[in-house]
Amino acid sequence: MNILTEPTLDIPPIWKQLDLEALHGVVFVVGGVGVGKSTFARYLFRSLRAGGRRIAFLDGDPGQSWLGPPTTLTCAFDLDAQQEAPIDIRANLAESVRRVFIGSISPSGHMLPAVVGGARLVQAALSDGAQVIVYDTSGLIDPQQGGLALKLAKVELLRPATVIGIQAGKELEPLLTPLRRLRRMKVVTLRPSPSAQRRDLQARKSHRTRQFARYFAHARSLALDWTRLTESFFQ
Repeated sequence: MNILTEPTLDIPPIWKQLDLEALHGVVFVVGGVGVGKSTFARYLFRSLRAGGRRIAFLDGDPGQSWLGPPTTLTCAFDLDAQQEAPIDIRANLAESVRRVFIGSISPSGHMLPAVVGGARLVQAALSDGAQVIVYDTSGLIDPQQGGLALKLAKVELLRPATVIGIQAGKELEPLLTPLRRLRRMKVVTLRPSPSAQRRDLQARKSHRTRQFARYFAHARSLALDWTRLTESFFQ
């Protein structure tokens, strides 16, 4: 599947009415599970890239990742519009991909690595010259599970220029309402695509299995000098 397209999901007209020229810096895309959040993020990336600017895509969902194996966050600074397998970005794109390991398929219980890892990838994208960074966040939004605290921490640290929330009802209002009042960023609310479908547990597990298999398809053994790992750990 190409990261730039989502053949099974219709693009609602309201999505196409966004002022793309006004978007800059970090664009934070939030939404729960099954609302088409990641599809919108990929659609947004494709649309922005068509305008000729340097666009980065940050895959911030460690459980249902598209650019890398589960348990990781991945940022691609340049994607070929013809690339059919986003997880197999290699060769000429190898220098344009950064990845961090957070150690879980869910940010719950691993929130500090998720926040720090996302910040490192954003900084790397900015250093690489990205003019817009589309940050596709995880679907964890439940305040009882720490979803609200996680999103607020990321917003406070990254200071996105725009937050785009996709919600079916008012499930994102505990996050979006205080952000609107701050007036430090533009907050946009969109409705889900009518054809968005929530994948069941088995479908989500199958997706992770495929991602792992693709990522490790060409794996090989490496011999590491443990005495030198500390020297490069923070580079």
